Amino acid sequence: MSVEPGATVRAALRVMEEKDIGFLPVLDGEKLVGVVPERDIASGVILSMDNRIDVIRKIVKAIDLHQRARLFPAQARAHHERRDS
Repeated sequence: MSVEPGATVRAALRVMEEKDIGFLPVLDGEKLVGVVPERDIASGVILSMDNRIDVIRKIVKAIDLHQRARLFPAQARAHHERRDS
C-alpha cells in the first residue's frame, strides 16, 4: 500500500484509516520519493485551523469596533483621539 506523489491528503487518510496504519510511502512508479505520516497531516490541520481562527478573530474585532463606532460615535471619537495622541 502506497500513494502516488499527486495523491490528495484525503485519499492518503482514507487508505491509512482502512488499513489502520499511521503512515504511507509515496511512490513514483517503483521509486520511493517520500512518506506521508498521519502526524504531519494532523499538525497541518491544526496549524491551518489556528491561522483561520486568527483571521476570524481579526474580522470579528473589526466588525465589533465598527459597530461600536456606529452605535456610540462620541465614545469612538474619544477612543481614537486618546489612541492617536
